[in-house]
Amino acid sequence: MTLKVLGSVPLYLISQREVDSYLDEIFRAESRSSSYTELVFQIVKDVAGDRAYALAPDNMLSVGIDFAAGYGGLIWYCDGDLSRQVSAEFGHDIAYYPWVSLNPDPPQHDPRVMSDPSCPTFFNRVSVVPLPVIRAVVEEYFHAGTGFRPAKVQWAKGHYTGELETEVKKRRFRHPGRKPLPDRQVLCGILFVLHTGIQWEYLPEELGFGSGMTCWRRLRD
Repeated sequence: MTLKVLGSVPLYLISQREVDSYLDEIFRAESRSSSYTELVFQIVKDVAGDRAYALAPDNMLSVGIDFAAGYGGLIWYCDGDLSRQVSAEFGHDIAYYPWVSLNPDPPQHDPRVMSDPSCPTFFNRVSVVPLPVIRAVVEEYFHAGTGFRPAKVQWAKGHYTGELETEVKKRRFRHPGRKPLPDRQVLCGILFVLHTGIQWEYLPEELGFGSGMTCWRRLRD
């Protein structure tokens, strides 16, 4: 199996050495241009097919990291045939809901780690985990090679934005935060991807439709 790193130029990491080298670079302080980074991983079975066609991913591990705070958060979800397999093995809820990392011993102060920079939305304080845990989960995702939900961290039912399910249902009235992109804008992005056949991560943000991942997450909703 191959670990795909989604982005404007996708990376396909096939060997353990390639995964280790990539993660070493990400977590190396001198290589960072910003305190925050967003990473999106996918387990790919057919690299040639993935390169050739704009296939919607059937599994996704999304990571938001704030290096200055020393914490990050995780979102996992699956789709398509994989969701049916996960449902049969682990239950309907795990297969058909997004899941957000859960820290049984969260930091006392909220580090404000972004989960979806396009809104932006932030991981709850109880969802952020130390950076070594983030790396361990990504390594497990590659080693398992199934696209299933990693077991090295606890999970809570959540939303594609990285918010917990309870937060989405009970948004604060007085301070709801910045509003998500309008549905019409995101719909234009979805239609653009479907019409042109480009991969989701190639959607140009300068078009004003949001990022490809934002459009794909909204399509899943």
